[in-house]
Amino acid sequence: MTRELPPLSSIEDVRRYVVDSTNRLHSASHREILAGLTTDIYFVRTLEILRSLGLADIPVAAEVFPGRDGVCVGVEEVRYLLRDSDVKIQSLAEGERFSAREVIMRIEGPYARFGMFETVLLGMLAQPSGWATAAREVVAAAGEKPAYVFGARHVHPAVAPVMERSALIGGMRGAACILGAKLAGQEPVGTMPHAFILIVGDTVRAAIAYHERMPAGVPRLVLVDTFTDEAVEALRVAEALGPDLAAIRLDTPRERGSVTPDLVREVRARLTLAAHGKIQVFVSGGLSGPFLAQPVLDIQLHDTYFVVGHFHLIMGVAAIFGIFAATYYWVPKMFGRMMNETWGRVHFFITLAGTYAIFMPMHYLGMAGQTRRYSQFTEVAYQAKLLPLQTFMTYAAFITIAAQFIFVINLFWSIFKGPKASDNPWEATTLEWTTATPPPHDNFGGVTPVVHNGPYEYGVPGAAKDYVMQTDPAVAPAH
Repeated sequence: MTRELPPLSSIEDVRRYVVDSTNRLHSASHREILAGLTTDIYFVRTLEILRSLGLADIPVAAEVFPGRDGVCVGVEEVRYLLRDSDVKIQSLAEGERFSAREVIMRIEGPYARFGMFETVLLGMLAQPSGWATAAREVVAAAGEKPAYVFGARHVHPAVAPVMERSALIGGMRGAACILGAKLAGQEPVGTMPHAFILIVGDTVRAAIAYHERMPAGVPRLVLVDTFTDEAVEALRVAEALGPDLAAIRLDTPRERGSVTPDLVREVRARLTLAAHGKIQVFVSGGLSGPFLAQPVLDIQLHDTYFVVGHFHLIMGVAAIFGIFAATYYWVPKMFGRMMNETWGRVHFFITLAGTYAIFMPMHYLGMAGQTRRYSQFTEVAYQAKLLPLQTFMTYAAFITIAAQFIFVINLFWSIFKGPKASDNPWEATTLEWTTATPPPHDNFGGVTPVVHNGPYEYGVPGAAKDYVMQTDPAVAPAH
């Protein structure tokens, strides 16, 4: 059994405590927390000074209050922390909702009995309450669909049980972390990892092995995004397990497009069409896709200026900046002249600031209720108050449009008067930069280029230059 540490009482106690950082985990043990070793040093200094002044045992009252609405979690830990401190604790119950600035805990007693633990008890309340509040918001957004927490991999293992227990208190249906679920009085739940399917080598074979070896009470929930199209794998698994299959799980990695609402709808439809309508679709990982594809947001923001700003900033401005970049990049090859870099920078920064000054305020206008497709705003009182922002956006639009003349003048002036460009001014690696500038009639002057390297070979070990052209002698790739 681990020997208890005496609570810190002086700076000398802190100095004497030696830590071997090479022979332990870097998280605090229970005895280190209870001894005060995770508090801030100035509370130990304060306690030592108050003792010297004879004020350490003066009766005080401390109140803890949050900055926003939420769900209270961590009360049980604080009570355990101060169980032998002879202080009076009044608090909300574990899992009870609170409002911003509402007192959620009041501690009364001699300062020396609990003052040093201010950092500790605030941390015990703040982060678990934040996790529980976030979980409550997820559960509310999910509606009647159950939500589970699989978040232990994203936090330090020392706090993973705290996080998953907090999420369960916040309303999550189940948790995968063993200790987190046990602390909340539940049994852990989970499916299967990608590693299992990759080692077995086939999703259906893995599903059958899982079905044959898991106890009867464990739901047959199979991951279907490892080897082939998610809908195809879902159908194969459904045919193999039949009515024993409770659900399929989607956890498509970001590199393959992530889990999107469209993917979920497609898999659901394919299963239903194949007479597997009772099989549930379990979504894990991050949900991505268009911001306004989320019904909770779209209901509020549909037909507002948010839609106008979001669409044009994402779809329009991004494409236009790509056109600008391509122009600056390929004009030297096309015309043999470099564009003026100084004026290029001026054009870029004015255009960047201008487009954001136009379209970002539209997001705010949409959240404020500014309607789109209206020719007059002044007839609606609350929209009339938004006119100053409309005026600002108009001035920003005029300035941004005027800046495009810088680009046009720079382009045509450079074509005729710009400095002559070398064959490869950007030290690029692709084939167009191996030919003359500007290119001859057949692009490569009658010489067919022979490709030895990839198109993006930069920083290749052992290469004479920092970049390797595709037509250079073959070298080992850098990746």
